[in-house]
Amino acid sequence: MPAVTLHAPVEADTARVLIERPAVATLLRFADVYPAREADLLQRQAHWLHQPTPLAVAPLTAAMDLGEGFDPDAFWLRLDPVHLVPDRDTLVLFTAEEAGIEPTEARALVDAFNAHFAVEGVQLQHGAADRWYLSLPQPVDIETVPLHAARHANLHHVQPRGHSVSQWNRLINEAQMLFFQHPVNERRREAGLPEINGLWLWGEGGWPDGLCPRPELTVVSHDPFVQAVARAIEAEIRPLEALPAQLPEALYVDLSDVDPGQWVEAWLAPAIQRVRGGEIDSLLVDLGGAQAWHLTPAAMKKFWRRWRRPRLPEPT
Repeated sequence: MPAVTLHAPVEADTARVLIERPAVATLLRFADVYPAREADLLQRQAHWLHQPTPLAVAPLTAAMDLGEGFDPDAFWLRLDPVHLVPDRDTLVLFTAEEAGIEPTEARALVDAFNAHFAVEGVQLQHGAADRWYLSLPQPVDIETVPLHAARHANLHHVQPRGHSVSQWNRLINEAQMLFFQHPVNERRREAGLPEINGLWLWGEGGWPDGLCPRPELTVVSHDPFVQAVARAIEAEIRPLEALPAQLPEALYVDLSDVDPGQWVEAWLAPAIQRVRGGEIDSLLVDLGGAQAWHLTPAAMKKFWRRWRRPRLPEPT
């Protein structure tokens, strides 16, 4: 029978509201509770896709974005455009998506970067408006913080580490000065739009060893990393909006960008009903905190179980 995983990371305040919803209350009463292994969002996604962790993000998304331009033998890094805002004695990072970067702006900035650093042999590859790549012939000693973890954070606390950090800081600082003077940002300043005035280095690594093919798996997600992993493990990617009538053998649903009220009604409530009816053999739900919940038809018959307060996600 089908196995379904619903991955719906929510903020602590949202979780406190959700636990009062009937479907969530049913889950908390009958499901078995397990500790969630991975703290980082992307690595937890990889874990629920039954892949070894940690997985390097850059080579996986580069393979998806670049097609024939991807070199599986290279060491890959993401160098993504961002908007940096001064805040007292630090900077706060906003993503290029939040800044509303346009595809033509992204390509213009990548072209300017490549022209400026051509002498040094450092060349960006444009994967998407907000996903830019560097490939190197051999690994470098650097340990970075994922973009989603740096978003809205005090940048003093999320700086990269390693022997090659000073070299990368110099390159990024020089690129940021180049971007400040670029016509793209001149037009943005005149229009009152956030500037694309920074770069965030992250996702480093080579093509991962030990990926487990999952041709029986169907993946529902708008997240580029999840889609990239699904592509690499031969899973099917489907744009579903609700639990389908005909279920695949295994279904992973990434609900990180779906309104909680919507996914409770469209995914969780019908999934619980189908567990109760014996149509789903295994339902695993992860709300992004320290615990995950596993519901089976056998567990639904344990009428003596009581509602248990979960360990909610930590406030941010």
